[in-house]
Amino acid sequence: MTLQNDLDEAGELLERALAQGRADDDQAGIALALAGQGITALFTGDFDLALRLLTTAGDLFRDSGHDDVLFLLIDVFRGVACLFKGDFAASVDHADRVERTGEERGELWVRSYGMLVGGLALWLAGDLDASLERLRRSLRIKRDLDDGLGMTLALEATAACISSHGEPTRAVRLLGAADRLREFTQTSWFGPALLREIHTGKAMEALGEERYRTAHEEGGRLPLADAIEDALGEAPSGGSGKSGGAQVGGPLTGRELEVASLVAEGLSNRAIAERLTIAKRTADSHVEHILAELGFSSRAQIATWITARST
Repeated sequence: MTLQNDLDEAGELLERALAQGRADDDQAGIALALAGQGITALFTGDFDLALRLLTTAGDLFRDSGHDDVLFLLIDVFRGVACLFKGDFAASVDHADRVERTGEERGELWVRSYGMLVGGLALWLAGDLDASLERLRRSLRIKRDLDDGLGMTLALEATAACISSHGEPTRAVRLLGAADRLREFTQTSWFGPALLREIHTGKAMEALGEERYRTAHEEGGRLPLADAIEDALGEAPSGGSGKSGGAQVGGPLTGRELEVASLVAEGLSNRAIAERLTIAKRTADSHVEHILAELGFSSRAQIATWITARST
């Protein structure tokens, strides 16, 4: 709920979780509730409170004997809080620690968020080349993991850095692609919209309102794979940027085409997950990406598309 900016309801649920953790003397539960409150504070713009809560949560989580991926995620958001406070060096330090620990454990999901935060801090600090290298590494991993939220954030962050490199039109097209993906993930930017306002404001100033709007609309029509290839500086591979299966499924991979066919049969995401023996979250992500790739807004449109392909 916090990532969807439903902060009031998120706050109520976190208060209940914190009370339950204290009642049960569950140190890990208390740590998670405090971490959630810290992230909520981040989204409200209270960066000092966010950093205090996240630091306390990290200490409690470590003292509780737990040392899993959630502990790393707390450090990611500590890096975000430092970034918004303008302490870019501290933000990069947190991001580096996440990367090192993630690499030691063979973990990619949180580690790539560390790359993203470090890249943003370097962008704001003016080290554009180092920033773009980190952001592209993050985006590449998010693409490989099929992480809708991660791709949205990394794509926009990469667009911001590309804009600062003097390519506002290209950057706004990528932003348009990221915004379309965001419609399906229903998530907001990392915390307040301050970072977005920085790079969109500069691009608007460089392009003017009409050219900005045109570039943004063009990006919204780009297949997601093409937008990501552009952001990564990869040579277009034709059409969707996917090889092999892309020739058969158009902009979809073979697995996405299989999921789309099951959607056309009327199966729910849970039923699709059971049929393919995958997690429901994975099925949810596949459907989100299918909608984004095809530029659709409903499952009925997917069904119509599948039917048209088979005739």
